[in-house]
Amino acid sequence: MKRKGEQPPAETTHYIIAKNGIFLKKGSWWMDAVVPVKQIAVLERQEISLRLKIKPISAVVLTKAWKFFRAVYKKQFTEAAVLLHYSEQLGWELTVPKQKATGAHVDYEMTDRLPGYVFMGTMHSHARMSAFHSSTDIHDEAEVDGIHITFGDLDEDSKFSLDPETVVNGTRFALNLSHLEGLVEWGKNPAVKVVYVTTKPRYTIECPEMSNWVVPDGWVAKVEHPSYLTDFLKGPSASVPFVPPLPQWDNGIPAFVDENPAAGSVGLNPALAVALAQKGP
Repeated sequence: MKRKGEQPPAETTHYIIAKNGIFLKKGSWWMDAVVPVKQIAVLERQEISLRLKIKPISAVVLTKAWKFFRAVYKKQFTEAAVLLHYSEQLGWELTVPKQKATGAHVDYEMTDRLPGYVFMGTMHSHARMSAFHSSTDIHDEAEVDGIHITFGDLDEDSKFSLDPETVVNGTRFALNLSHLEGLVEWGKNPAVKVVYVTTKPRYTIECPEMSNWVVPDGWVAKVEHPSYLTDFLKGPSASVPFVPPLPQWDNGIPAFVDENPAAGSVGLNPALAVALAQKGP
């Protein structure tokens, strides 16, 4: 291991594990060299893995998210986002952050926290596009360990497509659908008659206690959007207002460190805390 102040092994040939990778120190009568290697040949392979130790996301929270995304889409045809929070005692909850959205992108603040809960990830919609994690999503989510779920095809009234994943240190894992409570694949419910076939599975959520739940007006009001469609309908001379992005993704600072680490600091990244303090309210 390459550590400050430690002497390397006396052997002429040995491996070095350093901050910037794995290296082989190799020497002979005519040279001494340190060269990068992709693996340590004498060791066994290690496969990547993930085992979640938390409860499935509740059908109540999934229904709140889907109904919120649908309400935003029906009002302004844009994407939207929510933050996920988890408590071992209280279960799952979501919050709706301040955000700016178009039909193909959403920027949102990541500072919402709930007492007694740990921030656990995000869910966002893709408006009428199918659910997938775009290159922008992958870049953004690489900094935030947790569960990240995309809802798509919101132009379909009673069903949607879904792409749920878990991210750990930038490595992505498909989230098993059994970890989403109440989720039913469209057509697998015998009460539902399938009238056409889609290339990507569609889902519904079975959650009777949420059948009469209405999305709060205040949630939808948090989703600001440029009035492209309105201006288009007014005519080609109409101006399109510029909506500057929220600072969350464009400052180069990870928004949050691990909030339940094995060791180290907890909560808001100190660098981001300083940046936000300097920016002011």
